Amino acid sequence: MPQCGMRRGHLFALPLVALALAAPADAQRSLLWRELSVGARLDADGVLHVRERHAMVFSGDWNGGERRFRIARGQHIELVRLTREDPATRSSREVRRGDLDDLDCYDWAEDDTLRWRSRLPSDPAFASTEIDYVLEYALSHILRRRGDHYVLDHDFAFPDREWPIQRYVLDLEIDAAWRVEGAQQRSFHFEPGALAPGSGFVVKARMVHIGPTAPASVRQPAPLAARLSLLAAIGLAITWWLARFVRQEERPGRWAALPHAALDPASLEANLFSLRPEVAGAVWDRSVGAPEVAAVITRLVAEGKLASTVRPGAGKHSQTPVLELRRLIDGVSLEGYESELVDKLFVDQSEITDTEKVRAYYASSGFDPVEVIREPVMRLVELALGSRPERHRAKWWLPTALSLSALVTLLTAGFLHPFDWPAVGFGALGLALIWGGSAGLAAVVARAVSSLARTLAWGLLALAAASAGYAVLVLSSLPVGMATLVGLGLGLSAVWSSTLALMRSRDRGPALARRRQLAALRLAFRDELRTQQPRLEDAWLPWLVALGLGSQVERWTRSFSVGTADSDLAASSSAWSGGSGGFSGGGGAFGGAGASASWTTAVGALSAGVSAPSSSSDSDSSGGGSSGGGGGGGW
Repeated sequence: MPQCGMRRGHLFALPLVALALAAPADAQRSLLWRELSVGARLDADGVLHVRERHAMVFSGDWNGGERRFRIARGQHIELVRLTREDPATRSSREVRRGDLDDLDCYDWAEDDTLRWRSRLPSDPAFASTEIDYVLEYALSHILRRRGDHYVLDHDFAFPDREWPIQRYVLDLEIDAAWRVEGAQQRSFHFEPGALAPGSGFVVKARMVHIGPTAPASVRQPAPLAARLSLLAAIGLAITWWLARFVRQEERPGRWAALPHAALDPASLEANLFSLRPEVAGAVWDRSVGAPEVAAVITRLVAEGKLASTVRPGAGKHSQTPVLELRRLIDGVSLEGYESELVDKLFVDQSEITDTEKVRAYYASSGFDPVEVIREPVMRLVELALGSRPERHRAKWWLPTALSLSALVTLLTAGFLHPFDWPAVGFGALGLALIWGGSAGLAAVVARAVSSLARTLAWGLLALAAASAGYAVLVLSSLPVGMATLVGLGLGLSAVWSSTLALMRSRDRGPALARRRQLAALRLAFRDELRTQQPRLEDAWLPWLVALGLGSQVERWTRSFSVGTADSDLAASSSAWSGGSGGFSGGGGAFGGAGASASWTTAVGALSAGVSAPSSSSDSDSSGGGSSGGGGGGGW
């Protein structure tokens, strides 16, 4: 009997191979299973012991057979034995693991593909030759727990094949430790007949475990007491962090009601008009954005350095009016970021520019006017507030330690328990997305000086939803390991602690008081714009735009403005010089009474800049269904 490591016919291999290549070879190879009989037993621990008898009929120059197993994540296969039987005498000999160049040897071609050698290259080609092989193996972790029952969903054949099975037989035995719902017996016989290429044989069953101990080969949820303790610990930590945040932010006065805002000349000059409009807007919300850019343009128009007209838009921007600007003074008369912004807007160095011209010029590269003014305006903000923003006093070692601990714990859980990789992957991805969104909202909360409770609630909404989802996972009966739950809990704690640290205000003392005074003035202006005769002046329009009230001005102008077309906004160094004593929404400097409704929209569109071109790609994903299955055939 040939053994692994013994070869025969090597001296004649090359001549015979050459002869086979020169001859017309009984042409094509074919393969079929005269019969595939499967005997399977599910033991008390949930391990499936399988014995497959393959009556394979080869035709052509096959090397041997192969069996491809579909092994899901977390499952494990153990090959017990592979034997070759003589169909005539029923005598058998064991096929041993070894070099696939040796007859009657097997090896794993890949982690899930078993191959064995049935014929040497020097041997004649098969001619409807039947060879029977018996595979014996054990599969663990094929059952899935669903609440108080277990699910068997297993393919006992292998659909990934191109050859038919003429007769298929399955005998399945269930251990006494299991009760199959809807069936009295524990032994089942299936004989569906022939299986065409591409078809398998799936058995699905709901079962209840009635054995004395939990099945070792089924992933079980962590003990309830441990899960409840973990949830309580994380809940207490989050509650303590929230209480500490509220206490810390109460000291600088962030929770106090805004002061009264008087719209008298002295108060406005001291608290608002002493600042450039764009600086006042950046002081109020601690950021520079499109409203500040619009305020610069509005101020230059009000000061008589630029002139503006508004006309209807065309094409895909037909709903947005076009703002046309004309230079009234040369660039030398402008200073700093004013000069740079105007140079960027007047793209061809001519005396006239408009929204459409700017969009066309920057269509391929993009243009963000905010970046032009952000740094110099923020320097003026720091001077206005008297100090730089207070640095975070949060102890960043805690979020860092929690994040690293979460990462190590989750990776360890995934490698030790492969079944948990989906929970690890989706959980980590969800935490990363939640942290990204929460960090952005935290910046908004950190800059807020009014309506802090409402802003904080919105800022924590995503984190609260994530915490609720985590609680549902911990309290569910899903078979997620304790290490994975701990890792996700540490990650959630890291997100909470870092987000609350980012939400702390960086302003204290006089700086915070001045910002709160501006916030109070903004609310007073907003309330005035809801009345038919607001106590406002046209000269204040640049500050109204800077404080983000452009849309409120537009609504007021469309609803109430009855000014005259020849009214002008006086250009002066003080907002109180030349005040008209009334409010028309802007006046002639912005296209005439009522026209500022379109003007504020137009200047907003121009201030938003031009987006750079971007590209995206799609990706596809696919998944599997039942356990078991795989493929088989020859090679």
